[in-house]
Amino acid sequence: MKGAEPVLERTAYPALKDVVHLDVAAAFPLHERVIQRVVDDMKTHVGTPGKAAYAGSLEAYTCVEAARSTIASFVGADSDEIYFMSSTRHCIEVIATLWSGQTAQYCTDDHSGVNRAINDYFAITDTSSLRYAMSGEYDYDTVRDTGGVVVANYIHHIFGSENDIEHLRRQMKNSRFVVDASQAIAREPINVHQLGCDGLFFSSQKVGGLAGTTVLYIAKKYQVSRSHVEPNTLPVVVIESLAAAINILQEYGMLAVSRDLSLWHNQLVLKLLSLRSVNLLEQSAESQERCRGSGIVSFRVNGYTATDVMMILADNDIQVRGGDHCVMAGSDIQDSVRISGHVFSTYQDIEQLLRVLQSM
Repeated sequence: MKGAEPVLERTAYPALKDVVHLDVAAAFPLHERVIQRVVDDMKTHVGTPGKAAYAGSLEAYTCVEAARSTIASFVGADSDEIYFMSSTRHCIEVIATLWSGQTAQYCTDDHSGVNRAINDYFAITDTSSLRYAMSGEYDYDTVRDTGGVVVANYIHHIFGSENDIEHLRRQMKNSRFVVDASQAIAREPINVHQLGCDGLFFSSQKVGGLAGTTVLYIAKKYQVSRSHVEPNTLPVVVIESLAAAINILQEYGMLAVSRDLSLWHNQLVLKLLSLRSVNLLEQSAESQERCRGSGIVSFRVNGYTATDVMMILADNDIQVRGGDHCVMAGSDIQDSVRISGHVFSTYQDIEQLLRVLQSM
């Protein structure tokens, strides 16, 4: 991206050497400093955190707690409000146990993996209140505060639209309010106290760390025991990689990330709109009108399935997501192509994408 500081330049991501990677929402590449941190850890640490009195175990514990502190600072929380889970599903299980007996509100157009976990772990669910308007945001006029548990998405994984979480929280002031920050965490500054949320979660691979751990924030007032919810053996290397990735984003600055992504996003939307054969999902097109964007845009190409488009682009070394989105079965947004970039994405990437789409 033009003007990007060296810390987030494409050359700092070894896997991007020979491809245009526009599927960051699913697979954030590993920065060279994250890779080095992982290699160093694997060479020097032997021991599970806090499980023994020997040096390796104590060092592992120290590393985990240092990472916990880094992550807490990143989202404006205290260290004792941060928990390491094995997966997003594990997060929902803990939330359902903490607030058992409550009705869980969610939107059927949000991530299907989260929705399935909600249905599995909550006895009573409600999908009648949270729904998307054509703006790509939740329809705030339909929201009802039932006093149960709300699981709300910050940035949609296909639309790329950003929900007004603070406004939604004010509307649902009597509910336990949980935020899915999976796509927002590497794209927007996040402060859990400013959002007013009771819980928040995101996975390591969405930020540029290794896959294998998911962060769960639970407000201190609920007094959740770490020993009761965290896995017995924490993946130290994965947690260290997450902390290293967060340090890189903080070095660049999350306000700068949001600014530069918005500029890149709007250029992408304008270019796509110039192609007669391309039809943006209406929720994606709206984000250009608001002059704000997350770097996530979805579209269809006349005469082609999303899978066709994805494969043609892959033949030209452009990696996108097509036709296999994490949405509920039967959703009309399934057959769409998703572009998702980050600060290391360039305007040249957009031009290369446009050349292939124009040739189709």
